[in-house]
Amino acid sequence: MPNTDPLLESLFETSLTLVAYMDTQFNLIRVNQKYAEADDRSPEFFVGKNHFDLCPNKENQEIFQKV
Repeated sequence: MPNTDPLLESLFETSLTLVAYMDTQFNLIRVNQKYAEADDRSPEFFVGKNHFDLCPNKENQEIFQKV
């Protein structure tokens, strides 16, 4: 993990909001604990997996690609 700002790191880890950090191909780089808990998994499970392989949704994928 690159050197990150301690404040941003704290917000990422303690947020009650589900947070996912993805690359431009929608591969998950990192998720916070709340995101992982929503699927009863550990954050490490998601690393390297594609968001739309895990959560297929053509309409959402088209929206994400436009953004």
